Amino acid sequence: MNLKIKPIRLSYVLTTEEIAAALTISGKSGIKPVKSAIQTGLLTALFVLFTVYAVLDPKQFQYYFFAVISLISAPVPVLLPRKTLKRRAAAFADGTRLDVSVSTGKIDVEGFFVKWSVPLDETCRVFEGGGVFATQAEGGHLLCIPLRAVPEGVLERVRECLRIGI
Repeated sequence: MNLKIKPIRLSYVLTTEEIAAALTISGKSGIKPVKSAIQTGLLTALFVLFTVYAVLDPKQFQYYFFAVISLISAPVPVLLPRKTLKRRAAAFADGTRLDVSVSTGKIDVEGFFVKWSVPLDETCRVFEGGGVFATQAEGGHLLCIPLRAVPEGVLERVRECLRIGI
């Protein structure tokens, strides 16, 4: 099968969830699970420590205060990056229609009042997951292609184009 003969044309409008998925699988989401787990663990340890001190010395009310603050703060390192990701994704989901042509060697894109091309070579990384393909070109620019926009009959051809180009 010669994929250079006929490019695969797609047209779609990205949703907030698809943009968030593309940011996540490409590593640009800002969510660092290990860092969040360590911060949550430290805040939980502080809660336990202050609770123990409060039990040992019940007259010192600052231990109760800091125990409550630690308990309230513990989920923040996990929840805040996810909320920020959703806000970032919503900012990019402006309803602009993208017209994409996938072929071996490159992806041509029309949208946002401009045309550009994403070369599928060693300067481009391709990710798949969360219902999207994400391509990260040199310079960090990210292109998201939702799987829902790819007709079932050509999904394997799109995968092959993205693999061949790399």
